Amino acid sequence: MKATKITFDEKMKQNLAMGHSEGAQVANWDIPTLAGAGAIRSSLHDMLIYMAANLGLKKSKIYPAMQLSHQARHDKAGRGTRVGLGWHISKGAEGDVIWHNGGTGGYKTFSGFVKETGKGVVVLTNSNKGADDIGFRLLNSAAKLIEVKKPDPVVIVEASILESYVGTYELAPAFNIVITRDGTRLFLQATGQPKVELFAKTDTEFFLKVVEAKVTFSAKDGKVEIMTLFQGGQAMPWKRIN
Repeated sequence: MKATKITFDEKMKQNLAMGHSEGAQVANWDIPTLAGAGAIRSSLHDMLIYMAANLGLKKSKIYPAMQLSHQARHDKAGRGTRVGLGWHISKGAEGDVIWHNGGTGGYKTFSGFVKETGKGVVVLTNSNKGADDIGFRLLNSAAKLIEVKKPDPVVIVEASILESYVGTYELAPAFNIVITRDGTRLFLQATGQPKVELFAKTDTEFFLKVVEAKVTFSAKDGKVEIMTLFQGGQAMPWKRIN
């Protein structure tokens, strides 16, 4: 596994697919403490070698230790998943699916295998959206794929309209939402929280991508006075204070 290291070499840098979160490229994480828990970089080729070794298809001196790691050590109460040494073990239509997943900033991964079928799968994504369902389906014919929700269409709103929404909106004393604009982009920032982008569905209705929520703006006598946040089944009106 020559492409599996903590520190990138030049060839690994050339082959790197940069991570993405909510469609935006993000920097790689470096984890100097407990590097084995998230700082190891690898490739699809190397991970398939690792799967083959776990299945006994590729000879390895540590295969007996690998077999020990596949044995269930704990049964997670009522969840149908057992735990081995570093592996999760779930029932499948063709045999136990021995698997693990993980993620760092901008990446999600899945690997697993079924001894009865001799099949191993590795799914790597350079996105914060996982693909565990694809991995499970490839290993277990009874597993269901997650239906991907079609994204809401985004429209372009005139800068003058966006500017009319810029300001501070109050829900309670010392708890505000600040709306700012950068060209044709609108941003929302609640007290004590990071700034997130709003995406226009209409001239007055916007949605967030980081969480399932939407925002509408209401005007009276030509001036925007109320911003309503719809989230978790609730409608929360915020009054403009400047």
